[in-house]
Amino acid sequence: MKCLIVHKELEKVYQKMSETLPHRCSGCGTYNQLTHSHLIPRSYSKSLITDINNIRYHCFSCHKKWERGIVAHEMTDFQRNMEYIKSVDEKYFNMRVDILDKNSAFFLGDYQVK
Repeated sequence: MKCLIVHKELEKVYQKMSETLPHRCSGCGTYNQLTHSHLIPRSYSKSLITDINNIRYHCFSCHKKWERGIVAHEMTDFQRNMEYIKSVDEKYFNMRVDILDKNSAFFLGDYQVK
């Protein structure tokens, strides 16, 4: 039952995104193969599942980059996404930084890049 409630709330959020945001990937700018991408995964934070600030339009390619974290720094919205994550969940932010660090990234300002 609770899953159904979350699903209905998420559909409302997706509708609001559709009405208020440009229909283009915030990671690369394409208009093709758009998905709803949670910055902090649904499996990690149940409280952010329906938070519109935690969801971006990403194309399939950028969605995979973001999920894997390996080349996410190449996305144009990387810094904005990391700033959001740091503002709501510093523990998850540090986990993201660790993923970059394990993949031979280096620091540039506040964030790591390859």
